[in-house]
Amino acid sequence: MGETTQEVTSPTVLFSQEERHSIVRSFIWSYITGSVKIAFPTDAELRDPVTKEKLLEVGIQDIENSTKTLFRDLMMMSSGATKATQDQVDTAINRLFGLIFNLRNGQRLEGILIKPEVESRVDSLEERVSGIEKLFEELRNRLKVQGP
Repeated sequence: MGETTQEVTSPTVLFSQEERHSIVRSFIWSYITGSVKIAFPTDAELRDPVTKEKLLEVGIQDIENSTKTLFRDLMMMSSGATKATQDQVDTAINRLFGLIFNLRNGQRLEGILIKPEVESRVDSLEERVSGIEKLFEELRNRLKVQGP
């Protein structure tokens, strides 16, 4: 008689799985094209107790595996360059998503994330502008030859 039922709902998250995938995709593209730079901890930093504490503060729990090797493995798995199950890929993407926040929070990530489609649009616009510049130059030359 005194029983109540509670409705179980999914927690509200800021980024859906699709949005996290999109951010990681943009990050990988930006890293590959050089618009994002990462300052990985050096061996000396990893041995330094103060640096270890800072890395722990930004959420890097496993100091020894927070190197380029872990990052490379996550990038390779997330991008499909390494064979993996869908669960492994999803886990790698989620870990990489968290790593992006941790790197930015630890001031070890510089640059902006560029979506691949935005970069291709910019390239296309640059080509168009170059073509228009050539046409204007040709028009100027013809006007010079013909005179007023």
